[in-house]
Order: sequence, then structure tokens, then C-alpha cells
Amino acid sequence: MSKPIDPLALNAGDLRYSIAIQSRSTTPDSFGQPVTTWTTIRNTRAAIERSSGNELAQSGDLASQQIYTIKMYWNSIPVGPGMRVVSGADSYHVQGVENVQKRNRVLKLTCLEIDGIE
Repeated sequence: MSKPIDPLALNAGDLRYSIAIQSRSTTPDSFGQPVTTWTTIRNTRAAIERSSGNELAQSGDLASQQIYTIKMYWNSIPVGPGMRVVSGADSYHVQGVENVQKRNRVLKLTCLEIDGIE
């Protein structure tokens, strides 16, 4: 009989990605136009898995839209929709956050990666 998988346990071998969680802020430039900057609020290791994907056309350009699940150990620094996760040259826009079983041990992010459109 196999042992059930514990949703609060992360396999250390799966945490192979070094990630930065970033928060967006907007400030006006010298002409009063908004300028978006990203500030890193946390660096950690994570598991990144592709959940689904499709292609879409926007403004005549073809882009690839991928949905990823990113799992990491919980931390008291709040993470929420509108933030992004950067791993190497890839960036993922946080769509949803789950504190697994509300136990403050594992954080599961649902993220969107869109290639071809920023």
C-alpha cells in the first residue's frame, strides 16, 4: 500500500529554481508620466510546474499563454495577485495565492506567463 502524498511537504529536489518575488510600484517621471518599477521583496527556492497553455492573438500579434503552479515554503512576507515571480529570464504574473490548508507551511501560486506580450 502506498503512503498518501502530504500536501504540506515539499521535496527538496523539486525546489530547483531560484526565484525573486517582486512587487510593482508606480511613480511619476519628470514629465508626470507614470513609470512602473519592480522591487524584490523575497528571494527563495521554488518548484515550478506548467499546468496548461494556449496561444492567443492580441493586436495582431500571436502570443503564447502558459499557466504555471509555483510552490515554495511559506514566509510571513505577504504575496498576492498583481505581483510577479522572476526566475532567470522568465517572469510569471501572480493570479492566485493559496496558503495550503491554511497551515503557514507551503505557499502555492497560480501564475500566468505570456510570451510575446509584456
